[in-house]
Amino acid sequence: MSVRLVWTLDVDPERLDEARSLVAERREQVRRHSCRDLSVHLVTDGDFAGTRVIAIEEFDARADLDAFLTTQPQDEEAQATIARTFAPIGPFSRVDVVIVEEL
Repeated sequence: MSVRLVWTLDVDPERLDEARSLVAERREQVRRHSCRDLSVHLVTDGDFAGTRVIAIEEFDARADLDAFLTTQPQDEEAQATIARTFAPIGPFSRVDVVIVEEL
């Protein structure tokens, strides 16, 4: 049964190139910490088109998510990237985050 962290983020549309670069960095980093995949999707229709992002960190099991939550905060490179990712420095702002499990 897979487990996912689902992030709802706002992104500065004038900083999409920077956002893409940070996503590529994060994708490699999260894989070092039990995350199977990181997919990031830009909302293209509706009220939030071009300014809202859905990011999904996917894990094989809850134990992998728990390991991720334990080890990633100790990874200095990952923490530096996270600091550059979120406002006021970075192009992303957190709206919400939830944990979901496959039924």
